[in-house]
Amino acid sequence: MNKDQILPYFFLFFIIAIIWNIIAFGYLFYKRKKRGSIFPDVSENDIMFSEKTASGRSHKSIFTRYGGANNCLKIIITNEELWITSWFPFSLLIEKFDLEHRIKKDQITDIEQLKKMTKNSFIIHFKTDDNSEKTIELYPKDSNAFAQAIGYK
Repeated sequence: MNKDQILPYFFLFFIIAIIWNIIAFGYLFYKRKKRGSIFPDVSENDIMFSEKTASGRSHKSIFTRYGGANNCLKIIITNEELWITSWFPFSLLIEKFDLEHRIKKDQITDIEQLKKMTKNSFIIHFKTDDNSEKTIELYPKDSNAFAQAIGYK
C-alpha cells in the first residue's frame, strides 16, 4: 500500500480512534461513579499530612511496578489511616495500577525508606482486610513531613 491509498482513509481511522477513546473513558467513568468513594469526609484538624502531587507505584505485578503514577497521587495521613488516591481524570485508571488504598495504621507491617540520588521513597508493606500482603512504594515531595506523620523512625 502506498501513501495515496492510505490517505483517504486516515480521517475515518482518526474518527474511529476518537470514538473508541470516548467509549472507553465513558465506561471507566461509569464504573467509578457506580462504585463510589471509599474515603469519608474528614475535618482539617484530623489531617496530619496531605500532599496532592506525589508519585508512587504498587509492587503487585510487573505491570503495576512499571506503570505507577507520576505527580498525580494524593496522599493523606489522618490520625488513624493512610489514604492513597488520585484526582480526575487519573482516578479513572488508578484501580488498574493498584494505587487506591485506605490503610489503617495498625495494618502497616513495615516501612522502609530508600534514599536515591534525587528523591526519597518509602516502601510500605501492609495487610488488607482479607489478610493478604501488599506493597506500595511512595515518593512524597516532603519526605520529612511524611515520615513524621506516618510514624517512621
